[in-house]
Amino acid sequence: MAKFYTEVLPNSEWRFELYINSEKLTAKQIVRRTHCDRLINLGYFNMRTFQPTGGLIVGGKVKQYPAYKDWGVTIDADGNLGRGAPKEGSGKLNWCPAMPPELKAGKKAAAAQWFERNGTTMIGFRADGTPVWLISLKAAGKTVRSGEGATSDEAIAKLVQMGCVDVLRYDGSWSTQAYMNGQWHLPGQYRVVHNLLLAYRRGSAADTKEEPGALAGTGKGKVMVVNTRRDPLLVRSSPEAPVKPRASNVVGSLPKGTTVTVLETKNGWARIGKNRWVSAALLK
Repeated sequence: MAKFYTEVLPNSEWRFELYINSEKLTAKQIVRRTHCDRLINLGYFNMRTFQPTGGLIVGGKVKQYPAYKDWGVTIDADGNLGRGAPKEGSGKLNWCPAMPPELKAGKKAAAAQWFERNGTTMIGFRADGTPVWLISLKAAGKTVRSGEGATSDEAIAKLVQMGCVDVLRYDGSWSTQAYMNGQWHLPGQYRVVHNLLLAYRRGSAADTKEEPGALAGTGKGKVMVVNTRRDPLLVRSSPEAPVKPRASNVVGSLPKGTTVTVLETKNGWARIGKNRWVSAALLK
């Protein structure tokens, strides 16, 4: 019997974002840095070059050109997690490819790749769009033992049992890792992965990232509106735009018309939350 770790994460309660692990941090280091409430590994990557192999779109910018245009997870401007194709819907803003989908509208996808018992990471969606996270560890220790890992059929059956009609598969084996339900689920032979999916509980300090009294001691900030021409406004973790080869500090993006609360300004940058900065010139 396969052993699964699962969690239902409704968009009404959770905000999601992609994390590009350019600094090769461990999952625990990422949680400490971002203060996220949940984390799960995502796409396949080249272990030699530490680059994604199937495509990646973050903040409306193509980080890696999609090798195919099938479904992956998408995140819209409000942080809602969905599924779709790149350059369509919320995939235009944020998209991370899956392996060819395992399940679409309750039916096995023709292009799906099946696997024997192994560590696996999957994200399912109920008919109403509610995301469900699932992992099965190859081994909690370094030796694979009976009852650990799962086949593709077992993992899909578990998600269907939980009400999912669509299922996406992500990097597995020793890459499978997650922080769910307040607990760590890590493989025995830990592998640092390139990109991960983070979740923040809506309304929490980590989600709003607002600190009272940060602007002129008023106890509240100044409400402003994103005023870009076409592209979304990039949100950065610090008040700067690093020059290559320094790692990117982009942590998200905001479309034109989004209302933000400016808590302080610094050298042309406006802080709109904890470790969240935007160009002050693009606000009005």
